[in-house]
Amino acid sequence: MYIKKNRAGISKGQYFNQDLLVAQKIFQNNPLKHVDIGSRIDGFVAHVASFREIEIFDIRNIENEVENIKFVQADMTSPNLIDYCDSVSSLHAIEHFGLGRYGDTLDVNGHLKGIENITAMLKNGGKFHFSVPIGEPCVEFNVHRIFSIKYLLELFEMTN
Repeated sequence: MYIKKNRAGISKGQYFNQDLLVAQKIFQNNPLKHVDIGSRIDGFVAHVASFREIEIFDIRNIENEVENIKFVQADMTSPNLIDYCDSVSSLHAIEHFGLGRYGDTLDVNGHLKGIENITAMLKNGGKFHFSVPIGEPCVEFNVHRIFSIKYLLELFEMTN
């Protein structure tokens, strides 16, 4: 049924824009191996898979195989790989680590363990494309964490 007032789709908002922006960065940088952690498969991952292979790690399973997408089921709060890739992305995923929303174990430090393990995956000089909700710091249990810019800057300074 045709509905005259329906829109063709959503082409605005933070997820739409971040997915395009970071996919363009991956295209421009052309890393040897790019890994994504928990980002939107129907957004960012699909954009990247349209022009290159992408390996995705997620605690949740994926139902089907898609060309250019290699899936690895993994809990990023547990130590995994060291010096594995030269580019990694995690777009609006880390804020969920340790809150149990996606079947992960409850862990107040889930986001810290995740960041530590993800940055360990990067080879020296690698790039980490990262996004989380920004605002007044808080935990909205079983939903997400909200981070301040100050906290994130201090956190990544300590991680280096």
